[in-house]
Amino acid sequence: MNRLYIKSPDAAQKTVEGLYKDFERRIVASPPGQCPADLTIMEEGSEFLERLASRNRYKWPMYTSCCPGWVRFMKTQYPDMVDDLSTAKSPQQMFGAMSKTYIAQKLGLDPDKIFSISIMPCISKKY
Repeated sequence: MNRLYIKSPDAAQKTVEGLYKDFERRIVASPPGQCPADLTIMEEGSEFLERLASRNRYKWPMYTSCCPGWVRFMKTQYPDMVDDLSTAKSPQQMFGAMSKTYIAQKLGLDPDKIFSISIMPCISKKY
């Protein structure tokens, strides 16, 4: 995977503008804090209610985080607690899955021709 290291806000803006100009395909964008974050919250809530209804089958408490770096930390440093971790994905991961399924179907696009690209400030999003 190619990684881009940008040293200033101006350089970041020019890089993003250049990337958009290079794409001559249909772009579907999710505004920050919109649908994918709502889906993540709904998924976590549904999972919590399922665990609550079947509380004897699960250990408590249920841990959750939208930060892939935190989830990776939990898995590598506390493997005995992984079963307590919510299975909900981050909003970024949710949007990637949505773009290949729901959005592809609605727009009549081949999912294999869809590439989900995220421009994020945190390097932990790579996990």
